[in-house]
Amino acid sequence: MKKIFILLLTTFMLISCSSGYLGKYSVDYIKLSDGTEAAVNGSMRVYENRIEFDDMDTKIDNVATIIEKREESSGCYFTIVDKQGNKGILYISDYHDEVKLMDMNYKTIGTFRAKKNVW
Repeated sequence: MKKIFILLLTTFMLISCSSGYLGKYSVDYIKLSDGTEAAVNGSMRVYENRIEFDDMDTKIDNVATIIEKREESSGCYFTIVDKQGNKGILYISDYHDEVKLMDMNYKTIGTFRAKKNVW
């Protein structure tokens, strides 16, 4: 009984911040903090421990490792680090089709429109 309770508790903890976010998102628009806007043809895949970004036009792939997840009432914050060691925060909103990329001081670097696809 104790093992089942621990398993259920662990499952709930994983689901609470990630089940709404795990999946593939289509990315079609980005706006940088300097005002630059662009249409893009890309995707973002969120896994349990990493996030992959793919740009279909330039064939550039980026992978960021998730080092922390924090759930808020309006969405989830992921603290991430890329291959070069740069840290940042990715915020996925519960209510809007947008994802914000921020520096470690929560200053927005860019916002992109990302619609969740069903796998």
